Amino acid sequence: VAAPIFGNFMKNVYKKRKPLPFNVPNKIKFINIDPKTSTPSDSNYIQEAFKESFSFQDNIIDKFIDENDSELRGFY
Repeated sequence: VAAPIFGNFMKNVYKKRKPLPFNVPNKIKFINIDPKTSTPSDSNYIQEAFKESFSFQDNIIDKFIDENDSELRGFY
C-alpha cells in the first residue's frame, strides 16, 4: 500500500533536486549471510551490514549456545 505513495513522493522530490550517492561509512563491513540459517555463507546468501568491530562468532553463536545447549560449544 505504501509503495505507490512513496514512489510518487520520490518522483516529486527529485524533480527539483539531484539524488546524492550513498556512501558506505568507513566503519561498516558487509558479511554474506544465509537467509535461512542466519549464519555466514558463501552460497545462497544476502549481504548484511555490520559494524567493523562486530565479530559474528563472538556475538551470535556464543549467545545462542549459552541460551540453548552448552553441549553445542564443542561443535563450533
